[in-house]
Amino acid sequence: MLLGFETVIIADSATNFASISLVFFATLFIYNASRLTIDIKPGEQQRLTGVTISGRKLHLSLAAFSIFASFIFLTQLHIHQLLVFALTAIFSIAYMMPLKIRDKRIPGLRNNLIIKNILLSVIWTLATCLLPLSENSNQIFSEPMLWMMARRFFFIYALTTIFDLKDLESDKLEGLKTIARSAGISGTRMISLLALSFFTVLIFLDPTFTNYAYKAALLTSAFITALIIIKAHPDENRRAFVFVVDGAMAIQGLLVIGFHFA
Repeated sequence: MLLGFETVIIADSATNFASISLVFFATLFIYNASRLTIDIKPGEQQRLTGVTISGRKLHLSLAAFSIFASFIFLTQLHIHQLLVFALTAIFSIAYMMPLKIRDKRIPGLRNNLIIKNILLSVIWTLATCLLPLSENSNQIFSEPMLWMMARRFFFIYALTTIFDLKDLESDKLEGLKTIARSAGISGTRMISLLALSFFTVLIFLDPTFTNYAYKAALLTSAFITALIIIKAHPDENRRAFVFVVDGAMAIQGLLVIGFHFA
């Protein structure tokens, strides 16, 4: 949600609270839905398809609530924004794939070593860059938008890659292929730092990005994120790891907002 505010501030665009709120509730849905399992199998008595949803009631309740809230904000969007949202929704479902058929889980794209982090970064880029600004069709493929999306992609990719360290041991047990398993701890840090370097370089290369206060905010966030990446280790407390790595996105948004109102 904060990255959505960052987008409209840097683009000097009117704040579309419906789209930014939608990003929040859609993210809430994905977070909770990913912890549920939908099992589809024939009924024992009848030749009908049975559907069973398993998981904690809290996650189920929050997922249901977030769908309801998302629908309310969807009705307030323009057609271009609805198309962008539909695209991110399709990618998100393909990524997490919570479906089982006859007790066998359908593998999602998050099980693919190469595609996983790329797709997740694309989803976040579309949701936090393109969605808030796509109300105006002239901004969708504008030069500032393309530069902003490129920066956002590499910033998110750096975080999603280092985030793989969190589940290093559990991924080994489940046989999932991730960058962290293939590259190791040091290799994963290097890949994340390389992506973050691309993010930093793009800040300077973008000829349309002329606000030095916003540049300073993004560079400060890059420095903080680099420290997080360097210190990240799979032995850290899981909740602390999630809070710190996810917090890097919030820090960037807060820095831009802070520099904007300073």
